[in-house]
Amino acid sequence: EYYYKVTAVNSMGESTRSDGVSATPTAGAIGPPEGEKSIFEELWFWALIVLIIIIILLGSAMFLSGKGKGKEPSSEKIGPEEAEPVEKSDSTEPQE
Repeated sequence: EYYYKVTAVNSMGESTRSDGVSATPTAGAIGPPEGEKSIFEELWFWALIVLIIIIILLGSAMFLSGKGKGKEPSSEKIGPEEAEPVEKSDSTEPQE
């Protein structure tokens, strides 16, 4: 049999002891009640874990495969015949 008294501690100090209570441990395994499964034995739990892992892997693969796209100029060189003509003007005024 165990006998307990507790106190509380905060910035003001320590309280007085509570009234005592006693407890007697009983033999036996601690776990879910008979007939009930632990969450780790449930199929839906493991299916959810697998789904989360697949989503993380697919997201990582998509991020890594698309990294840098559209952010850097193309290094492809084009010839003068493929370039668009640009009109030159000596005026410093904006053109419409």
